[in-house]
Amino acid sequence: MTEKGKQTKEYHKHLENLVSESSVKLKESEDKYWSVLEQSADCIYLFDIETKKILESNTTLKNLLGYSSGEMKNLTVFDFISHSKDDINKQINLTLKEKKLFIGDRKYIRKDGSLVDVEVSTNIIKHANKKILCVVSRDITERKIKEKELELQKTYFEHLFEVSPEAIAILDLDDRIIEVNKEFCNVFEFSENEVIGEKINNLLVPSDLAEEGEKNTELVSKGKNVLLETTRQTKSGKLINVLIIGKPIKLRKNQVAVYVIYHNITERKKSEKKIHHLNTMLYSIRKINQLITKENNKNLLLKKACNILNEDRGYSSVWIGLIDKNKKFKHFIEVGLGEDFVPLKEMLIQNKIDEIECVRRALEQTEVIIIDDHISVCKQCPLLGKAKSEKELTIRLEYGDKIYGILSVSLPVELVTDKEEQMLFHELANDISFALHSIEIEEKRKHAEEALKLKTIELQERNKDLDSFAHTVAHDLKNPLGTVIGFADLMKEEFYTLSEEDIQEFIQIIVQSSSKMQHIIDELLLLSSLRKSEIKTNAIDMNEIIVEAKERLLQMISDKNAKIILPNKLPKAIGYKSWIEEVWVNYMSNAIKYGGSPPKIEFGWDKKSNHKGMLRFWIRDNGNGISHENQERLFEKYERLDQLKIEGSGLGLSIVRGIMEKLGGDVGIESEIGKGSLFYFILPDAESNSK
Repeated sequence: MTEKGKQTKEYHKHLENLVSESSVKLKESEDKYWSVLEQSADCIYLFDIETKKILESNTTLKNLLGYSSGEMKNLTVFDFISHSKDDINKQINLTLKEKKLFIGDRKYIRKDGSLVDVEVSTNIIKHANKKILCVVSRDITERKIKEKELELQKTYFEHLFEVSPEAIAILDLDDRIIEVNKEFCNVFEFSENEVIGEKINNLLVPSDLAEEGEKNTELVSKGKNVLLETTRQTKSGKLINVLIIGKPIKLRKNQVAVYVIYHNITERKKSEKKIHHLNTMLYSIRKINQLITKENNKNLLLKKACNILNEDRGYSSVWIGLIDKNKKFKHFIEVGLGEDFVPLKEMLIQNKIDEIECVRRALEQTEVIIIDDHISVCKQCPLLGKAKSEKELTIRLEYGDKIYGILSVSLPVELVTDKEEQMLFHELANDISFALHSIEIEEKRKHAEEALKLKTIELQERNKDLDSFAHTVAHDLKNPLGTVIGFADLMKEEFYTLSEEDIQEFIQIIVQSSSKMQHIIDELLLLSSLRKSEIKTNAIDMNEIIVEAKERLLQMISDKNAKIILPNKLPKAIGYKSWIEEVWVNYMSNAIKYGGSPPKIEFGWDKKSNHKGMLRFWIRDNGNGISHENQERLFEKYERLDQLKIEGSGLGLSIVRGIMEKLGGDVGIESEIGKGSLFYFILPDAESNSK
């Protein structure tokens, strides 16, 4: 072999070694490349642009789609990309044309038919004069879920923000408005365009609260929470009460904005104010009621009541005008008006009631009077325009059928139309009216007591000539009896000399004198028969007896307008019916005569522990009562007590005592001066004595 041939052979061998060596390095490089691809968390595959067939794919893609290596090489991109062929081809052509990286979201179809969200990036590479697309895909299922959750949360927030019943604003760190909801615009009367970019304090904070607004802005800007009740103004300048909640909005611990919630508490504040006013009214009513029980002087009572209403209740002014029986104003009390009240007082004294509408209406009707349109209705009223933010409540003071006068107060406009306020004001007027009535009754009682004292003195003077009841009875019998005897003797001695007319006249005189004695004799006979008569007692129906006794006194009951109170049922007792009826007639007639005005008479019964097997029946009156000294002598025979003003012969209570002694019972009285009297009698219990 020539030298040249040897050189050529060595060269070829060297080339072969180089090629072999390059092939080994290439193989090592490819192995390293696919090793990296295989270990990648992303899905990587290559496909032929012309045939769309998969040339290579890593395990991550196979696992994602669920195919084996062999199955993957038989697939085209059309088999697992969830788009139409036209869309896929368009995207491939666009990538080739633009010659740049494509990044976008796609859906892959798994072998089992389910879909999976992926993020795709594509790049063009050349291999063996062929254009191949290298696709890197990443499973973004979890990201999509989180994005969907985030989007849902955003939707929730936006919905809550927009439909929230509270006014909400989001501010930047310079206190400028970024966003507001509909309620913010409704509450503060701004449109959204009017507020965006504006400083919120400049729009809402009243000038007198500017310092407060700046202080709270500074607090929130420093990451502090703010919670306070205050006042803010609307676009029109109207002031509203709000509860403000301000909190910083932070992103990764850095404050990026502020959100502010305005809770409109204007109605709550009104309710609180209303409740406060109602509580003070109740407190004032209680104080006035306490005053009524202690103060008997009418002028002092009314003056103190007006002061209570002005100081405790919060009425800026209070006045009371009292009228006489001719409905003319004569007396006035006022608090809070001073000299302003003088012209009104003069008009009322001059009886110019028609020019003062609230007074005119109050005197005509019982309801609380409110004048809605002062300017047109109350043109003549001297108080017109004195307090523009207030109105008046006016009512007449009356008790029963009597009108005592007028009560009028001034209070804030928003409280005037409140029904509870009006109701309590009406109740207050009733209490003052009752006080006036009570004072009037007390004055009448004192006058009556004075008159009674004078009358008592007069009666005492008249009764000084009466020595005793026995003397009175003897005298009452002696006169008619002497008349009878005298005319009888005269007729006996002179009968034949008397004319027919004289005889008839003498007989008429004898008959009249005899009738006068008859009543006294009947009482004496009844009293006498109690000792001599033998009667048979039995169980008697006390309810029936009281009814019969009451019927005997119907005329007296009617004349005195007496009120009779009977129990539902009285028990039976052992007695004698006709005698017990006399007892009830006596007790009842005395109670009607000497009870209150009108008399109030109550029947009743009870059992006394010291009278075993006995029943006590009683009658209670509302008279002046009887002193203890006179009680001891009350049932003595023939006794007449000046204190009782007993008319007639005075035998009644003596007969009652005699009847009870005859029947084995007892009588008595319980009484205190000024507290009425309780007369009773005691008889055996029919039920106990039948066992």
